Amino acid sequence: MSNVQANQLITINEEEKEIDSPYASGRVSVFPSYFVDQIMIRYELPEFTSYTLEVIDVQGKRIELLVDNEAGFNGSYSWDVPSTLGSCVYFFVINVGSQRYVTRGVKL
Repeated sequence: MSNVQANQLITINEEEKEIDSPYASGRVSVFPSYFVDQIMIRYELPEFTSYTLEVIDVQGKRIELLVDNEAGFNGSYSWDVPSTLGSCVYFFVINVGSQRYVTRGVKL
């Protein structure tokens, strides 16, 4: 497992004990990972499909639904962070069917 990288989704086939390629399924990343008033969310999906993008706090509460059921393959989204949002770790989640791709960022 030493080849596993951050923001990497892996699945293990229990019957054959094989690790599926993480990049065949998709990924999400943010820049910068420490932010104040704006953050860029980049994503790569396994195919052109419908997805949602949401921001969730450490307690699991949805802060904002940024993209709702749009179709795409890869791209980016610039989020203007609400000034009322406190300093905390936030999770950026892409939902594609039953798959979830998650990364985190820290609001200063």
